[in-house]
Amino acid sequence: ANATFSGQLSLLSGNYPKGITDPEFNDTYMREVEKIHHLDFWLPSYLQEKGYTTLGFEFFGSIKERGFDFFEMTDKPTRDRNYEKYMKRNAIKKKILVITPMWLYKFFKRFMQKQQYQPYLCSEEVMNRALLKLKETKEPFFLFFHFLDTHWPFGAENCKPSGKKDFSEHLKKIQNPAQKEFVEKMFAKSEMFDMHSIQDIINKYDASIENVDSQLGRLYNYLKEQNIWENTIFIILGDHGSRFAEHNLFFNSYGLYDEIISTPLIMKIPDFEHKELNELSQNTDIVPTLLDIFNDDKLKLFKNKKNPRGISLLPMIKNNIAVRKEV
Repeated sequence: ANATFSGQLSLLSGNYPKGITDPEFNDTYMREVEKIHHLDFWLPSYLQEKGYTTLGFEFFGSIKERGFDFFEMTDKPTRDRNYEKYMKRNAIKKKILVITPMWLYKFFKRFMQKQQYQPYLCSEEVMNRALLKLKETKEPFFLFFHFLDTHWPFGAENCKPSGKKDFSEHLKKIQNPAQKEFVEKMFAKSEMFDMHSIQDIINKYDASIENVDSQLGRLYNYLKEQNIWENTIFIILGDHGSRFAEHNLFFNSYGLYDEIISTPLIMKIPDFEHKELNELSQNTDIVPTLLDIFNDDKLKLFKNKKNPRGISLLPMIKNNIAVRKEV
């Protein structure tokens, strides 16, 4: 998937994102949320039924509707609000922004500049809260994170400016009027966070990845200190990538180029030795892989040829056997 909401529904259900929409650009969002309750498999609910304490730290409050014993939103504006009402208002605001002339948009952005702030909790704060919660949580547990630092406007601070100012040059290369309008407004907002060039954006993006990596290191250290690392399945992945002028496209949610859909996947499974595999996989494969590890009969759900879904990666992990010819 090329966006967070559809990507996460696929990740936690093992289903392809048919008809799943991105709330950033579509007002059918709440109808899609309702589909969560009708899925025949939902990983948090499955683990909850197996006796796991399920914990979630995430932006999309919709997924807390099913299967989480504890859920905390990491998005500052919505943490203490009714999420459904917020998303409906947000959809209306985005429609207004689309038709707002650029000169008026920039004027209001300059006027509101002093009120700009990071719209989500940084990875350090999210990890602080998660570790506090883990200390009072009994095993076994399922812990789900979605770090927002690597999303615009990117969480890293004190990045040295490149000294370049090249947004106007990139805008000239965009032919699609709607795409150009969107990117121009994103560039205008980027300048309020001290990003004045594509290189500035890339630098903040890379630094934000380093921040998330350091926080994952804190979680690793905690699990080691509690003597539960060896018995823990630990998975790191990306739900989508991003673009920084490749193909004259920017950010995510547009297109299906490799920069968007080729994402990292790192899995640590108890009793398996380290290896690197250069084979094809998809995020829909995570759920059937876990079911295969657990030797659970529910894996049969993912072998129905009439309803293509994810494929277990365990044969590939065990025997270096490719499970996909294409994705």
